[in-house]
Amino acid sequence: MNRIMPSKICAVCAGISGTWLLATLGILIGLVSLEEYGLAILMLMGATVVGIANQGEKTFVFAQKSIWFWKIPSIIIGLPLFYWLFLNIGWFTFGIEAILMLFLLYVFFIRKNHGQKKSGRETDELKKQLEECC
Repeated sequence: MNRIMPSKICAVCAGISGTWLLATLGILIGLVSLEEYGLAILMLMGATVVGIANQGEKTFVFAQKSIWFWKIPSIIIGLPLFYWLFLNIGWFTFGIEAILMLFLLYVFFIRKNHGQKKSGRETDELKKQLEECC
Protein backbone atom coordinates (compact mmCIF):
# COMPACT_ATOMS: atom_id res chain seq x y z
CA MET A 1 0.00 0.00 0.00
CA ASN A 2 2.94 2.32 0.64
CA ARG A 3 3.80 2.15 -3.06
CA ILE A 4 0.58 3.88 -4.11
CA MET A 5 0.19 6.27 -1.18
CA PRO A 6 1.68 9.78 -1.25
CA SER A 7 3.39 9.09 2.07
CA LYS A 8 4.36 5.98 4.00
CA ILE A 9 1.81 4.56 6.40
CA CYS A 10 3.18 3.52 9.77
CA ALA A 11 3.29 -0.29 9.75
CA VAL A 12 2.66 -0.46 13.49
CA CYS A 13 -0.38 1.85 13.19
CA ALA A 14 -1.82 -0.18 10.32
CA GLY A 15 -1.12 -3.49 12.04
CA ILE A 16 -2.67 -2.55 15.35
CA SER A 17 -5.73 -0.81 13.92
CA GLY A 18 -6.24 -3.45 11.26
CA THR A 19 -6.04 -6.26 13.81
CA TRP A 20 -8.73 -4.94 16.12
CA LEU A 21 -10.94 -3.88 13.21
CA LEU A 22 -10.72 -7.38 11.68
CA ALA A 23 -11.25 -9.03 15.07
CA THR A 24 -14.32 -6.87 15.64
CA LEU A 25 -15.61 -7.83 12.21
CA GLY A 26 -14.93 -11.48 13.11
CA ILE A 27 -17.09 -11.09 16.21
CA LEU A 28 -19.88 -9.48 14.22
CA ILE A 29 -20.00 -12.24 11.62
CA GLY A 30 -19.59 -14.99 14.23
CA LEU A 31 -16.10 -16.28 13.42
CA VAL A 32 -14.58 -15.41 16.80
CA SER A 33 -16.03 -14.97 20.26
CA LEU A 34 -16.03 -11.77 22.25
CA GLU A 35 -15.04 -13.71 25.38
CA GLU A 36 -11.82 -14.94 23.76
CA TYR A 37 -10.76 -11.80 21.89
CA GLY A 38 -12.41 -8.99 23.85
CA LEU A 39 -9.44 -8.16 26.05
CA ALA A 40 -7.03 -8.18 23.09
CA ILE A 41 -9.34 -5.92 21.08
CA LEU A 42 -9.64 -3.52 24.00
CA MET A 43 -5.84 -3.35 24.47
CA LEU A 44 -5.28 -2.80 20.75
CA MET A 45 -7.91 -0.04 20.73
CA GLY A 46 -6.05 1.65 23.60
CA ALA A 47 -2.81 1.37 21.64
CA THR A 48 -4.57 3.02 18.69
CA VAL A 49 -5.56 5.95 20.90
CA VAL A 50 -1.95 6.39 22.01
CA GLY A 51 -0.85 6.12 18.36
CA ILE A 52 -3.36 8.81 17.39
CA ALA A 53 -1.94 11.06 20.10
CA ASN A 54 1.61 10.43 18.89
CA GLN A 55 0.83 10.81 15.18
CA GLY A 56 -1.15 13.99 15.81
CA GLU A 57 1.83 15.51 17.54
CA LYS A 58 3.95 14.77 14.44
CA THR A 59 1.31 16.08 12.03
CA PHE A 60 -0.06 19.24 13.62
CA VAL A 61 2.22 22.20 14.31
CA PHE A 62 0.07 23.44 17.20
CA ALA A 63 0.36 20.03 18.89
CA GLN A 64 4.14 20.31 19.06
CA LYS A 65 3.99 23.32 21.40
CA SER A 66 2.63 21.43 24.41
CA ILE A 67 1.22 18.03 25.28
CA TRP A 68 -1.87 19.86 26.54
CA PHE A 69 -2.83 20.98 23.02
CA TRP A 70 -3.17 17.50 21.47
CA LYS A 71 -1.77 14.50 23.34
CA ILE A 72 -3.62 14.81 26.64
CA PRO A 73 -7.00 15.83 25.12
CA SER A 74 -6.87 13.09 22.48
CA ILE A 75 -6.12 10.45 25.12
CA ILE A 76 -8.73 11.78 27.57
CA ILE A 77 -11.38 11.76 24.80
CA GLY A 78 -10.13 8.74 22.86
CA LEU A 79 -9.91 6.14 25.62
CA PRO A 80 -13.52 6.53 26.84
CA LEU A 81 -14.75 6.80 23.25
CA PHE A 82 -13.07 3.57 22.17
CA TYR A 83 -14.19 1.85 25.38
CA TRP A 84 -17.78 2.88 24.61
CA LEU A 85 -17.40 1.57 21.05
CA PHE A 86 -16.11 -1.72 22.48
CA LEU A 87 -18.96 -2.05 24.99
CA ASN A 88 -21.48 -1.47 22.20
CA ILE A 89 -20.00 -3.74 19.52
CA GLY A 90 -22.42 -3.88 16.64
CA TRP A 91 -22.66 -3.02 12.98
CA PHE A 92 -23.38 0.64 13.71
CA THR A 93 -20.36 1.07 15.98
CA PHE A 94 -18.22 -0.91 13.54
CA GLY A 95 -19.23 1.60 10.85
CA ILE A 96 -18.26 4.47 13.16
CA GLU A 97 -14.89 2.81 13.81
CA ALA A 98 -14.22 2.24 10.10
CA ILE A 99 -15.16 5.81 9.17
CA LEU A 100 -13.02 7.18 12.01
CA MET A 101 -10.01 5.11 10.93
CA LEU A 102 -10.42 6.18 7.27
CA PHE A 103 -10.65 9.81 8.36
CA LEU A 104 -7.50 9.50 10.47
CA LEU A 105 -5.71 7.71 7.62
CA TYR A 106 -6.51 10.68 5.42
CA VAL A 107 -5.53 13.32 8.00
CA PHE A 108 -2.30 11.71 9.17
CA PHE A 109 -0.93 9.97 6.10
CA ILE A 110 -2.51 11.33 2.92
CA ARG A 111 -3.36 14.99 3.45
CA LYS A 112 -0.17 15.97 5.22
CA ASN A 113 1.91 15.57 2.05
CA HIS A 114 -0.68 17.06 -0.24
CA GLY A 115 0.52 20.37 -1.62
CA GLN A 116 3.94 20.26 0.01
CA LYS A 117 6.87 21.53 -2.00
CA LYS A 118 9.23 19.10 -3.63
CA SER A 119 12.39 18.32 -1.74
CA GLY A 120 15.55 20.27 -2.53
CA ARG A 121 17.03 17.38 -4.49
CA GLU A 122 13.94 16.99 -6.67
CA THR A 123 13.83 20.74 -7.29
CA ASP A 124 17.51 20.76 -8.27
CA GLU A 125 16.93 17.89 -10.71
CA LEU A 126 14.03 19.74 -12.33
CA LYS A 127 16.14 22.90 -12.68
CA LYS A 128 18.93 20.89 -14.27
CA GLN A 129 16.51 19.29 -16.74
CA LEU A 130 15.12 22.70 -17.69
CA GLU A 131 18.61 24.11 -18.26
CA GLU A 132 19.53 21.18 -20.47
CA CYS A 133 16.29 21.43 -22.39
CA CYS A 134 16.34 25.11 -23.20
